Amino acid sequence: MNRLGRPYPVAARDRPREQLWADAVGIEVPHLRALVREVNNDLDEKAFGVRWWNPQVDTRRRILIGDYLFQCTKSLEINLVEASLHRLEALDALERAERATKVILTPRGPTVVHEPPISAAADIHVPLADMHIAGFSRAIGSALDCLGGSIVGVLALPRNIIKTSYMDAKRALDAVTSEDDGARLQVSFRSTLQHLEAECGPTNWLTWALDHRHALVHRARRLLAVQITSRSGLLDSRGQPLTRTIHHLPRDPAFSEIDMWRDADQADALSEDASTTMSGVLTSTVTLVESATIELARFWKVRREAPNTLVQPGAKQWPDDSRPTPTGFSGYSPGEWPYSPAALVSSGEVLHRITAAALPDSTRKLVW
Repeated sequence: MNRLGRPYPVAARDRPREQLWADAVGIEVPHLRALVREVNNDLDEKAFGVRWWNPQVDTRRRILIGDYLFQCTKSLEINLVEASLHRLEALDALERAERATKVILTPRGPTVVHEPPISAAADIHVPLADMHIAGFSRAIGSALDCLGGSIVGVLALPRNIIKTSYMDAKRALDAVTSEDDGARLQVSFRSTLQHLEAECGPTNWLTWALDHRHALVHRARRLLAVQITSRSGLLDSRGQPLTRTIHHLPRDPAFSEIDMWRDADQADALSEDASTTMSGVLTSTVTLVESATIELARFWKVRREAPNTLVQPGAKQWPDDSRPTPTGFSGYSPGEWPYSPAALVSSGEVLHRITAAALPDSTRKLVW
């Protein structure tokens, strides 16, 4: 909080607030931001949607796919920032839990003394840490899936863009077999992406990150392994032993606990502190996103200059341009705070998207 409390550099205060904030929590992604600008600039307020997809794609799909591609690129930074914040909050909660833990030294080593429960406030740090570790992995997975949507949109891959995950995008790249100029662009990016994945972190870091997200979002929760070590017999001011609490994330998060434990000769946890794992995964993901978006921006410009090199598969990327079925949910106290806005206050970027989507009264009837 002391670091975040420092004033933004005066010379940088003309930049968007969300970028200043992202930089402050360690998410500096200039190449990703450049791709966002490239896509946003190609949303046309007169032709609607991505201008150079006309006449490859009908107007409605040109709007829907183009705007969703912009959302994917924009959401990448949002998710990376959330991952950074979850990491910081998890480390804070783990540190507070460590300070609240009473440990005594026994002949068998450090032992936790379980005090009688006092209050929820006194016990809050461990569940908060668990929550933020889960939030961290969710945000990392969401960033990677938004990268997948960006890949599908920029490289004109025949996948439903709004339901695309990172692995879906990779499978679509693996399925490319033709040898025309457009396919060569896709194959070139496939090769680059494989190289980037290997260079951005230790072996299988990406598989682990995605498996950990799936385990926390879709599966039953596993235990968080905790190890307490003494610090060379040192005592604090109360005469209590100084200890270090190490939190270990699972080595193979796709496994159930019993599946891991039945292999008695294998460790079920990573041999590093959770803070090290989270920091490494965040750095690897940011590096992958930044490096991949350099290439995506390059291919986007190539396609803009020669739109027929790759034809945007509108019907494959947006199979049905009708709206989803409404849920019919009205809330738990309908009418408590009626919502019928007469005006929208937002950034010029949102106004540009609305205009390029033919949503103002003057153009809505032309498309919708």
